[in-house]
Amino acid sequence: MSSEATLQEARDRAALARVAVRDAASDLFASFTPSRLKAEAALSARHRLDEAKVALRKSIRTHPLLACLSLAGAATLITYLLRRPVAALARTGARSFGSLRERLTWRK
Repeated sequence: MSSEATLQEARDRAALARVAVRDAASDLFASFTPSRLKAEAALSARHRLDEAKVALRKSIRTHPLLACLSLAGAATLITYLLRRPVAALARTGARSFGSLRERLTWRK
């Protein structure tokens, strides 16, 4: 009798262990859904961005002159990179305005 009771207890424990493993596997597979992965990636990116903001603020407070020079350099670089597209846009606008003015004066 004791061996049968022990065997039945072992089978019950094994059945409970199988259920626990099945539940754990189900939870694990549920964590790999695209929406959950996307949410975790967004949370991680937001966390890293917040850390970078704090580090930048600390760096600006510690080295204000370096921060001003870096900002001036970045503004100069952006101005240099955008000078041709802005000039082309200005030329196009000037041509359009000139042709519109020409049409309006021609009709009079």
